[in-house]
Amino acid sequence: MKEEPWKALHRYWLQKHQEGRPPSRKDLDPLIEIPSLVANLVLLDPVDGNYRYRLVGTEVVRRTGMEMTGKMIGLTITLPEMREQWREALDGVAIGQKPQLFLSKMPQGVTARYVTLMLPLVAASGETEMILAGIFFDGYVPPGKRVPGLSPLDLE
Repeated sequence: MKEEPWKALHRYWLQKHQEGRPPSRKDLDPLIEIPSLVANLVLLDPVDGNYRYRLVGTEVVRRTGMEMTGKMIGLTITLPEMREQWREALDGVAIGQKPQLFLSKMPQGVTARYVTLMLPLVAASGETEMILAGIFFDGYVPPGKRVPGLSPLDLE
């Protein structure tokens, strides 16, 4: 049975820990070490109480229909409640320096599943320098349908 991609990303992140501390950005080389996951990865920079997309994988762009690289999260998420949920989730990961797993709530009649794993990347200074997210898609969301929210999941 094939491992779910979010589990492979979580395992990779755990393997990169040093002395119990989450990895920093320089500790990772996804293009070489986990190439099958790269299209689903997102890197976010904390910027003045918000987050900017530093890098957005091609599968995320294809599925969302939007190139987000360089944009702030408030400019890319149209539903205010979803924007707040994303910011709160990212804040929780950045402040707590613990991974978070989420299942996207889907509009009625849509059976697709989006699983998002958010992982802190911590600088030698101890501050969260970035958040690495993996967004994995199962199924199809028709154009015009928006994901209305996130539900936290256990990492087990």
